[in-house]
Amino acid sequence: IAAPNGNTNRTLTLPDEAGTMALQGGAGVGKVLQVVSVYSTGGASTTSSSFVASGHKLSITPSSLTSKILGHFHCSQINTASANTEIRVAIYRNDSVNLGEMATVLLPTGQMLTSISMSKLDSPNTTSTVEYEFYFRKAAGSGSVYLQQDFNIVLMEIAA
Repeated sequence: IAAPNGNTNRTLTLPDEAGTMALQGGAGVGKVLQVVSVYSTGGASTTSSSFVASGHKLSITPSSLTSKILGHFHCSQINTASANTEIRVAIYRNDSVNLGEMATVLLPTGQMLTSISMSKLDSPNTTSTVEYEFYFRKAAGSGSVYLQQDFNIVLMEIAA
C-alpha cells in the first residue's frame, strides 16, 4: 500500500501483483487464539547430570505456522537429600528441543524445599501437535534431586 502523496489525496493504492497483503503490525497480531492447561501431581527424581524427563507435560496444536506458543510452567516443590546440591530445570519441546535452562537452585542443606516458575515463548513453526515437558538434572553435588508435589502448565497460542 502506498502512502498518500499529499494532503488532498486519500486514496490507498494496492499493489498490482497477486500475493498476500498484511497490515502494519498485522491484523490480530498478539491475539490469544487458544489456551490449554493441566494440573498434575506426583514426583520425579534423578541423580543424572544430564536432563531427564519428569513426566509432567502438555500438548497444543497451533493453528498457523507463524503462531507463537507462550508457556507458563510451575512446580511447587523441588528438593534434595544432600547439602550443596544444584538443580537445573528446563522446558523441552517434543522431547528433543531444549528451550533453555532456567531456575538454578543451590540448596545449602538437605531437604530444603523451594518452588520453580518459568515462562517461555516458542516459535514451533508447525501446525502439528507440539508437546512441552519439564526436564531436570543435578548440576552439582551428590545424591538425588526431586521435583515433587503440584505441577501447573499453561500454554497459549499467540497470533504472530
